[in-house]
Amino acid sequence: DDSPPAPDALAPVVDHCPRWLRYIRDHCPLVPEDETHLRRYLDSQAPDAAMQAAKRYVTTWQEAAKAEPRQTARDNAGRRAANNELRGGNRHAG
Repeated sequence: DDSPPAPDALAPVVDHCPRWLRYIRDHCPLVPEDETHLRRYLDSQAPDAAMQAAKRYVTTWQEAAKAEPRQTARDNAGRRAANNELRGGNRHAG
């Protein structure tokens, strides 16, 4: 088949998510529920405040995951601690 690809196949993928969410996605293995939770807390914040919260979220996630001795539990440990931080809790509780 020598027909040209459909126009949609040539269009770039545009991600309209906020910069803070792209930052978190780049540093943490999010699941869809994480994004829903994050949007609930950060969508209404000013962009600079949301970005600062995103940086704290990533740092907290990474520190908690690193402190978890079991490889298979690291993402969940990071997720719990980061979500607790987002809600204003202690950094490593959970």
